[in-house]
Amino acid sequence: MAYNAELAHSFAKRRDRDEARFFAGRRAEIASFDDAAAEAADSRQAVFRIFQGAPGCGKTSLAAHLRKTRQDGLLHVVLDERHLESHEALAAQVEDAGRQAASHARRAAEATVRLATSYLRAAPMGEAVGGAIARRGLGKATLVLHRDEAQTLDEASRRTLLTLHTVGLGVPTVFACTGLSHTARQIRRLPGLSRLANNAVVNMERLSEDECADSTCQMLTALAVSATADERAGMARTIAPMSRRWPQHLCCAQQALCEELIRADGVLKDVDVNAVRAKADARRYEYYRERLADTVLGEWPELTQTVVTQVGRRRPSTLRGVGELCIEQIEALALNKHPLFNVHPSDFADTLVEKGVLSFTSDGCVGASIPSLAAWLRNTYPAKARDLPSAGSAPA
Repeated sequence: MAYNAELAHSFAKRRDRDEARFFAGRRAEIASFDDAAAEAADSRQAVFRIFQGAPGCGKTSLAAHLRKTRQDGLLHVVLDERHLESHEALAAQVEDAGRQAASHARRAAEATVRLATSYLRAAPMGEAVGGAIARRGLGKATLVLHRDEAQTLDEASRRTLLTLHTVGLGVPTVFACTGLSHTARQIRRLPGLSRLANNAVVNMERLSEDECADSTCQMLTALAVSATADERAGMARTIAPMSRRWPQHLCCAQQALCEELIRADGVLKDVDVNAVRAKADARRYEYYRERLADTVLGEWPELTQTVVTQVGRRRPSTLRGVGELCIEQIEALALNKHPLFNVHPSDFADTLVEKGVLSFTSDGCVGASIPSLAAWLRNTYPAKARDLPSAGSAPA
């Protein structure tokens, strides 16, 4: 099989990370989804799954992988902010998904769509449709509703979410959403949605180095590089630490490897590993800069760095605690005397979470979402030692 230079060029230039071409790992997350789909068969209400985590941890690519690999008996419906603003909008999107369903699944999908949309539109025929489906022996597909960037769900979506949470749609339904680490907190703030099931929230952490290596082995095999199996495995193990076990960083490292393979015409032993590492780091740093760009975090990067550093040292458990650290660091850097600084500390704290620089961790504290981002901030925007107060007791 000849080296696939076209695939190497395509992957090296690829900017859209919404789908992992060489997916690996996430067994626990996939199992949680499978459990939700099985539970939905016996549940009147929709079964919620909230896959949340820091930027670049692979939430959206997990959803894409589930749509690709979990199709039998499921009708996947991708939602945006419009589709949860009313029952009618959701019904229309479900109908559209039914029309686009693969032909082999269309019969079950049609039954599901008819029943779910009848319930959503509060049509008297809802129960009649359900009875007719049962009498005719038509199977019902499980409806899988997916909403990405779910940390932005707000009052406009509350009524529809409450319907899913309390009465359901008359068909087995999974409501799967992906978002930043504060997604569950955001949803629980909406009246009527505070009592999510204990297993509804799935916190996505880093991959293992073996999983990172597995993904890179898949890529090298697909590229048909000139190498033995041992050479491919060795390169995959070399690339894995460059990822910091983070899916987005793994993509950076794999793209850098593809660029070197293009130069080496697909001969793996001719790849310059140091060049791969330098290019991977450069891509990673650019990603960090993009996360701060056009926000107060990028306008005042020294403050961003000192707050993130102090959060790592003192581990506050609330956003108020982060806000207090912001006040402390604003004074330490004398920004409260800067004529152009007009940012409220609580707004700065909110932006750190909303942009995914800080996140709530599994132990209930706030920390840096991506450890290597915190290190990059310290190296790129150092503050003088006298500007950093000594670590004291953590804010509430």
